[in-house]
Order: sequence, then C-alpha cells, then structure tokens
Amino acid sequence: MPTFNRLHGVLATCVLVAAASSAYADDDPTLTDGPAESAKCEQIPADCPSSTQTTTQTETTTAPAPQATPPPPMAMEEPRYERPWYDQLGFGLTLGGGVDDFVGDAFRSTTNIGGGWFVRFIAGTRSWLALEASYIGSAQSINAIGLSNNAVLVGNGIEGALRFNLNVVPNRYVQPFLYGGVAWRHYDLSNVSINVSDVNDSDDVVEVPVGIGLGGYIGGFMADVRGEYRGAWGNNLIPAFAGDNDGAIIGSMDRWAVQGSLGMEF
Repeated sequence: MPTFNRLHGVLATCVLVAAASSAYADDDPTLTDGPAESAKCEQIPADCPSSTQTTTQTETTTAPAPQATPPPPMAMEEPRYERPWYDQLGFGLTLGGGVDDFVGDAFRSTTNIGGGWFVRFIAGTRSWLALEASYIGSAQSINAIGLSNNAVLVGNGIEGALRFNLNVVPNRYVQPFLYGGVAWRHYDLSNVSINVSDVNDSDDVVEVPVGIGLGGYIGGFMADVRGEYRGAWGNNLIPAFAGDNDGAIIGSMDRWAVQGSLGMEF
C-alpha cells in the first residue's frame, strides 16, 4: 500500500511537470523596443516601422449635371398710355362766317343777300357723336317803304346742334359730318331813325338748322365748310308776310347759308 501511494505521487508529479513545460513552451516572449529605438522613431518618422494597415482612398468622379436651358428672355411690353377721356373726346373752338339769305320769295325780295358770323364750341371732334354750341349773327340790308335807304336787319342768337362725324380715326385729316339742331334768333332794325313802314322794329324766331359739312385737321388747327338750311317759326317781323309761305315746306323767314370756319382742336 505504501508502495502504491508513492507511485501515485510520482505520477502526479510527472503530470504537473509536463503540463507546466507545455504552457511555458506555448507562451511567446514579448519583445519591447528599447529606449533608443523609440526615440529614433519620434525624431525620424521614415525609420519607424510601417503600419500593417493601409488606407486606400477611392476617388469618385461625378459627372456634371446637365445644365437646364435658360428660358428665353421675356419680351418687355411697352407701357400702354391710355389717353384721358377728354383727350379721346376732342374739343374745338372755331370762328367763322359766310353768306346767307331768306328762302321765301316775300322776304328775299325785301332784303338782299347778307353775311353771317358765329363762334362755335365743339365737344366730340374725335367721337362719332359731337355736340355744338354756337353764337350766331347775321346782317343784311332791308328795303321797305318808310325805312331809310341804309336800314339793316341784324340778327343775333344762340344755337345747339347734334353732329354726326363720319370719320374719327386718330390720324384723320378730313372729316365729313352731318348735323341738325335748334336755334333762337332775335332780329332788330338798325340804322333807322324813324320807322313808318310795315316792318316791326324787332322779332324773335325759332330756327331748326340742318346741314352737311367737311372738316379738316392738321397740327392742332381745324377748319370746316358747311352748307345749311334753317327752318324758322314765329314770323312777326313783317305782319303782312306772317302767313305767306311758299308752299307747305318753305316758311317766309327760312334761311340758307354757306359758311366756313377756322379754329383750334384741343
């Protein structure tokens, strides 16, 4: 029994020695750089051992994005100038005159062809429809028993008319038109010291003028010529002729006239 125990102890000792030898053989000794080698690496990096890991940089080439075609430049619209209403309408002021006379035989045989004059304001020279406001005047010699040889029949009045323009283009030069209206005229005998005739000293009549004309425009100036017929009512100038009508259409104090004028458009 003591012999078995001794043998058992020897075997255990041998196993421990073999295990220790194997563990010692497997462990590699760790080498440490000396102080001189570490200092050399700090001073001269080229002498340091290279790293086993190498970083590879991959350069990526990106193709440029296609550039969008710029839109075409926008056309600049010229600012639209809108004329004020009064400029679109157009106004005119004219002075003129002409010749006129009575139409009825009774008055035409008593008076001579006379002259007429007027001052006319027009609103709507650039419009299809215009309004005219006028001062009208006339003078003609009158011959009657009991009147002086130099007696003159003078008329003064006011007139309003509606005018239809047949050409209103902006750069017009010629503008034909038609018109019609109503007027009041007051007649007086002038250059009469004593009136012993059958002609009254004054009379008032209502007239309805209608006519046709042709206007012209250039450089702010305007002119027109026109011919007209003026029906008249209220004849008391010569009582003997009050009911004398040359037919059913012509009145004894109806008038005709041919006129011309010159003025400014603004």
